[in-house]
Amino acid sequence: MKYHVFCGFVLGCLFFVAPASQAQLIFSADFSAAQGYTDGQLVGQPAGAATVWMEGMDAVDNPAFMVVNEQFVITQEVDATGASIYRWILYPLPVQTGKFTTAFEWQYVGPTDGSIDVGFCLSSTENFDRNGNGLPDFNEQGVMCRFQQGGRVIDACNGQWDGSSHYERSQDILYADGTKFFMRYEIDADPQVQTFDVFVRPEGQSEIQLADTFGFRQDCPNGLDVIAIWVDGNFPNSQVIIDNIVVAGPAPVADWPMYE
Repeated sequence: MKYHVFCGFVLGCLFFVAPASQAQLIFSADFSAAQGYTDGQLVGQPAGAATVWMEGMDAVDNPAFMVVNEQFVITQEVDATGASIYRWILYPLPVQTGKFTTAFEWQYVGPTDGSIDVGFCLSSTENFDRNGNGLPDFNEQGVMCRFQQGGRVIDACNGQWDGSSHYERSQDILYADGTKFFMRYEIDADPQVQTFDVFVRPEGQSEIQLADTFGFRQDCPNGLDVIAIWVDGNFPNSQVIIDNIVVAGPAPVADWPMYE
């Protein structure tokens, strides 16, 4: 049987080997110049690509979502009253209606007594009309995991497919010391299933299962087709660095021969 290695991050990242007939690379982003990324706003990048990062809500003309030194940097802002400013950025994916994996790295950058509210979701764009404005919102998401502001821990939404919020975690994993975390979502987007697991590996430590068979927050009967990332916290200038995003699964992609 022929095998492809389509993601190998040694010493701290996902190393994924799969039969060519069963799994394919759907999307990867390391935010490097080799992939067409340049320092500046992430919306519209990578330059010249058929699919690019898109405006979700107030994602342009501000420092919230930027490429800096070949990394994706999210900066949390507040308004003049100290209230959080709510922003989203999106990346379209081929529709996924079966099992697939999403992996990435993220790391908090800020004071140890600070915090941030940043979430990494996989969702269905058709749900963004549920609130009547065509914009992403929390209750419209599918798979949700976040850096929680209040307890400064990582948790995930154990949804009931109705938009209600039920954040849970198997244990407290604190992020404010600046540890880098290697995240892995195992997702089943079958319309009759719609569940996911989340695994977290703090750098230099063993992997922890944070979420086990959690439900999607909102019903996604036609599959998942977008990465949706938010920032919405009230501790100014805290940041999260995201890197090495990989989405891999059974859905066919037109450019799979590139990886043979």
